[in-house]
Amino acid sequence: MSDFEKKVVQFAVALCDVYANDDQGDEDLTEDFTAMVYAQWVVYQRMTDDDVDIFGFTHLCNRLVLQQMFNDHGINI
Repeated sequence: MSDFEKKVVQFAVALCDVYANDDQGDEDLTEDFTAMVYAQWVVYQRMTDDDVDIFGFTHLCNRLVLQQMFNDHGINI
């Protein structure tokens, strides 16, 4: 397992732990996933001092995902 895959697993476990004792099930996953994106944005801003808005942050995330997909398939960009 690559370092990247290990990080994915660690974050997935942490997120699953949030719902470990959730009696509500998946009533409002839209709000939850939106809150997760906003939480990532807050962490990004604090770690980088980048004054990017939420749209700029999600654009950055999309670029990173695309870059990772290219890397996964051996495509250099």
